[in-house]
Amino acid sequence: PPQSTRPPARPLHRCESWSKKKKNKKNKKKKSSTRRNSSRGSTPSTKGGAMAAVPQHVADVVDKLEATLYAYHLQTGGKGDVPISLKDKISNLRSISYVKVQRIRAVLQTVVVVTSKAYFSYIVSRLLAWDEAFFPLCSRSALAIAAQKKSKSLFSQKKGEEADEEELEEDTSTSLFILDTLRLVLEANAFDPNVSIVSNEPMLEFLFEKLRQPTITPQQRYQASLCLSMVSKAQLGELCAWYIGRMRNFKQGDREYVFFLQTVRHFNFGVGSIPQLNSTLVYLSYIAQVMEATAKSELKLEICMLLKHIFVEMVASDDPVRQREWSDFQALADEGEQFWLRFHEIIKVVLKWSKGSKQRLPCYCTLAIMLGVAPCDLRTKYGKEFLQAVQDEKAMECEPWEIMREYLHFLQLSPAVDSEASSAEDRQSLRTQLEICVESFLPLCTSLEDEEDFGMVLDLTIELGLLDLSVGIQFIKTLLGSKCVAEVKAEVMGAIPTLAVRKYEQFVQDKYNTSLVETISPFLEDLHPSTLAAAIRCFPHIENAEHSKTEHIVDQISRFSLKAEKEVSRSAANALRDYALVDPGTFVTYILSAACSQLNLFFYTDVNFIQKAFSNLSILLESIGQALGLGFDFSTVDPKEFSAVRSKIEGICMLWMCHSNLVFREEAVRILRLLNADTLATLLTDDYDRDKPSLWSIFSKYEGSDAFLDNIFVFLKEHRSQYHFAITWAWLHIFPLASKKLNFWVSDLSSVPEHLLVLWKRYFRFLCAVPTGQQDGSFPENSKKELFSEIRMILREHPAEFHEATMTALSNLDPECYACLILRTYEQDQLNPEDYFTQPYILALLSHWVGHVNVERELSDASKSEVRKLIMSILSLSLNLSDRFAKLPAICRRDFLNIVSHSIMVPSMREALTTVEADTNELANHVMQLVLNLAPNAPVPPTGRGHALKHSSA
Repeated sequence: PPQSTRPPARPLHRCESWSKKKKNKKNKKKKSSTRRNSSRGSTPSTKGGAMAAVPQHVADVVDKLEATLYAYHLQTGGKGDVPISLKDKISNLRSISYVKVQRIRAVLQTVVVVTSKAYFSYIVSRLLAWDEAFFPLCSRSALAIAAQKKSKSLFSQKKGEEADEEELEEDTSTSLFILDTLRLVLEANAFDPNVSIVSNEPMLEFLFEKLRQPTITPQQRYQASLCLSMVSKAQLGELCAWYIGRMRNFKQGDREYVFFLQTVRHFNFGVGSIPQLNSTLVYLSYIAQVMEATAKSELKLEICMLLKHIFVEMVASDDPVRQREWSDFQALADEGEQFWLRFHEIIKVVLKWSKGSKQRLPCYCTLAIMLGVAPCDLRTKYGKEFLQAVQDEKAMECEPWEIMREYLHFLQLSPAVDSEASSAEDRQSLRTQLEICVESFLPLCTSLEDEEDFGMVLDLTIELGLLDLSVGIQFIKTLLGSKCVAEVKAEVMGAIPTLAVRKYEQFVQDKYNTSLVETISPFLEDLHPSTLAAAIRCFPHIENAEHSKTEHIVDQISRFSLKAEKEVSRSAANALRDYALVDPGTFVTYILSAACSQLNLFFYTDVNFIQKAFSNLSILLESIGQALGLGFDFSTVDPKEFSAVRSKIEGICMLWMCHSNLVFREEAVRILRLLNADTLATLLTDDYDRDKPSLWSIFSKYEGSDAFLDNIFVFLKEHRSQYHFAITWAWLHIFPLASKKLNFWVSDLSSVPEHLLVLWKRYFRFLCAVPTGQQDGSFPENSKKELFSEIRMILREHPAEFHEATMTALSNLDPECYACLILRTYEQDQLNPEDYFTQPYILALLSHWVGHVNVERELSDASKSEVRKLIMSILSLSLNLSDRFAKLPAICRRDFLNIVSHSIMVPSMREALTTVEADTNELANHVMQLVLNLAPNAPVPPTGRGHALKHSSA
């Protein structure tokens, strides 16, 4: 509620009626005051012309409502004197909150509306009296002052434009409530044959005066217009007669005369019934007479605006009832004859007015709708003259694009557009009009350079195509083959998707869906951002007759979806989605696989590029899931192909879960959540394990931001068999990428960013974790061999910076795989034992292996035997070549000692060694001698097997 602390403003008095002179102002106030005081309980009510006394209980109810109005007004900060007769009632109401008073007021409003059915005149007179009492009080508020400062012309707002939301919320005045109550009263009594609303002249003057007052708010003006519209719906003929009679009392050009013209916009003109049609004809006849005698430009402008408003409401309303009424009226012959005669008279006058420069624009706007809906003969007679006048260079200031678009838009309401209901003559007349339009505007389109006019080319093309598809398509082809700027060509291409949807049957029947491919395809090679985006949006509305060429276009569009230009990438992503939904059997798995391949960006540094790839895949999955939920037919999708693509998407998400960037890991989880939708499960094969937990639910259970890589062993142990294909695909996919990237870096490692090295190490951990030592078919044996070769190459040829990362990753290897790596390294290097075992990378590999593998528990019998032979060879060789080993670098000697100490600490290894040497003490002495040779400064420990073992362990 308004604050009562606001400073008082000068009272703004209500504008006096235009039918009274200012010298009667005081007398009028006295009379209105007397009417308010005498209206309570004794004012007669006119019902169907009969006078009837108002019962006391009815007057009491109305008095209570008046009391609540005063109470609410005062409680919300209003000022003013309260009538003596209401002070007792108001005192009781002021003791409760204004919210409760507001509720009481709403209840009493309903009672008064119901009561008005029997006492209409009495209720209306009381409402008018209340408004006269409250309006000066309400006008003192800051709201009314602000409304006065911001007041607009009565019809300055365009059709459909809403008032400012803030102003609408602020207006809680009593005047608005009174107008709302009057509207409800009129709705309750408008169609009562016993009530003559128009005969209540004070009410009509009240509504007209409300509409013309500058100090009322948009809400109050809107309520007043609703009241007037309700009166016209019930008694249009009587209202028009009263209106025409009042207008004849004024001179043309007077302010009141112009205002009356403006208020007619709220009348319910139409052709829905004979009475309504007759009333409309009465008004049009009067206007036609006025137009013949009018010479003032201001009046011509108002009449043109009014005629346009009336005809738009009659023929182009959004109301389905009005649309049906106009359609039925066009089929009539005798009933519509008088209407079209008046229509013809008005067209001739407006064409005459359009010759003048001052009112050219409003005249053209009015003619656009009138000639658009006119019968064929009128359009043939005046259409060419109108089009040539609009196209004239002198008329360019009159917005020819907008006028032409409106003309073409209203032509769609002509019967000539309906080929079944129209004659050949009508259709030919329409086509002639369209050809004139094309001839007139082709030169303008080819010379356009102003960006503000580009959008009008699109609207014009769409309207042409909707009226005659062949004309629209020819217009498109002509402009695309011309030398107009790229932006104009882009706008023209933008009409193709709209025409393909709204004229689908004819578009396919006339084979425009295939013939336009030849016209649009060159723009896919042009790569101009404007035309490229527009060309992409034409697909899949147009398609190549050959499937292989269609796949080529899809591949092109898939690459464009990662373009830097936002408009191009968004258009491409939407086109891929539409391909998948229009022809699921052909394109769902194909496009999903292509979108998955786009995510081969693991070592890319452009974040936006990667996010676009994620966005493309998520749009596809979400759209397909929604389409399945809405009942789209996806029965043509091969379940086996979709299951394979699903596993591929799961594999790519696993790889992104290994990425070092948290944002990308979260994107991968989002993709897995979309993939887990129940609707997508309907596309899987019957033998697909639907009971297995989804990857999204599995990863959601793991704690930490790096959930997958930190828990990869747990995942592989529990779910390897369930996601065998996805895991294997991911490994086979990342292995060549990681190897290629590493080989590329070796040439200049110093230029490689640190975060890429960290990323490579994370993927190498995944590569080492997946292979298994069991030959159960869960992992390809050839791939395992390739991994071992890559590891040997890293250790042997790559810089030392990779050695530590490699050793860390090798800890993830399956123990049997690690042993296999050791043995194959020895077999494939093809070096002499003394050369092989003195290689630094071999010593590092063996040292790392013996520290992480328990030979006794984790290796098979065959592997144990081979590894024992290898270790014994090292020990024997080291005893024979102790001098050579002593000359190795310190890190190599440390690795060798680590190998020896771990070897003789493993029971099974010790047993094998003592069996060969036959004497445990002799072996201990050899080992001790080896230790002394490698570390000559170390103190000599006591001899004996136990001491040697303890020392070597230390």
